[in-house]
Amino acid sequence: MSIRKRKNAYNVFCRSANRVTAQDAVADPEQYPYAPDLMDEGDVLAFHVYLDGYFFLEITHSGEVKYQVLTQWMHPIFSNIEDAEKELFDMWKKGLY
Repeated sequence: MSIRKRKNAYNVFCRSANRVTAQDAVADPEQYPYAPDLMDEGDVLAFHVYLDGYFFLEITHSGEVKYQVLTQWMHPIFSNIEDAEKELFDMWKKGLY
């Protein structure tokens, strides 16, 4: 994939972002079936949803807002949203989600 195509795909991916509060996600289990289970695991503030199916968590961790990407093996936590978004994009691009 050329750099230009990758950048365009990344831009489209980023523009698809939708922040959904944890309460709104739990209240709409048809749209966000994963929300109730994930709410039990910690202090989830919101879900950042991309392309209506890929998401990462906005959480409180040690008193600070952090962003956690759920992967098959690890659940990395990022301090800034752009890093979490890049990780999620790379997972989506590789079909690992």
